[in-house]
Amino acid sequence: MSESYSLADGPAELEALVARAADAHERVDLTEDDTTVAVIISLTDYQELQDAVDQADIAEAEAVKAADGPWIPHEEVVAMLERDDSEQV
Repeated sequence: MSESYSLADGPAELEALVARAADAHERVDLTEDDTTVAVIISLTDYQELQDAVDQADIAEAEAVKAADGPWIPHEEVVAMLERDDSEQV
């Protein structure tokens, strides 16, 4: 469940809003002109979201790694980037 609060009202209720997010795992939407501009969530919920993003990134990297195609060694890429940098000076 989520509730919305205007940013104009938020500061007066900030402690209570953070407690609701932290204790009840409720998402609290902060709005400005009826548009959500920020969200308060518990640290646990944030960490779970971050873990999901990390797992998606890992899966994408593994898929790219498994795909057939030409690979350039890391050292060669670094050397190419260093040449590009020196040409731009």
